[in-house]
Amino acid sequence: MAKNILLKLQHKNRKAQMKMMENVAIMIIFFMLLTLGFIFYGKIGGHSAKQDIEKFAQQRAVKLAKIVAALPEVRCSEENVPVQDCYDLLRVESAKTLIENNYQYYLEILGYSRVAIEEKYPGNATLIIYDNQPDINAVSNIEEIRFSYIPIYIPITLFNATINQYSFGVLEVGTYDK
Repeated sequence: MAKNILLKLQHKNRKAQMKMMENVAIMIIFFMLLTLGFIFYGKIGGHSAKQDIEKFAQQRAVKLAKIVAALPEVRCSEENVPVQDCYDLLRVESAKTLIENNYQYYLEILGYSRVAIEEKYPGNATLIIYDNQPDINAVSNIEEIRFSYIPIYIPITLFNATINQYSFGVLEVGTYDK
């Protein structure tokens, strides 16, 4: 009789062990699926965040291009009325020295960017008005940072007052972003 009771208890213990093993296997599978779900969601969320950062950087570049296009230091004017999308080459040359002398003021306006004018027709010249690249060596010891250059090109008219001649060119405004 005692042997019979002992066999029944062992049989019940085996059933309980089997149930416990089933529960553990189900929990392992559940947590694996949960982990895969988090990884998948993280990849999708990270991808859209990266796109948002690129979109924001492009919007900043366009905003900067609008600011540079409206700078009175370089704009053409006829009878004190500014001409749209026209740049006076003599004013551009003097603006370069003005920007160098007032570096801190223009740093607040233009930040880390490059502003250049390229004459396309009839000549072929490039005038760099402002070029302030970030110092990669100052931040490289903290972590590896790469800056990308995002240019915006705007077609413009150039006026040379010394020979009273108009020419076509491109205003390049680019920002440096991480």
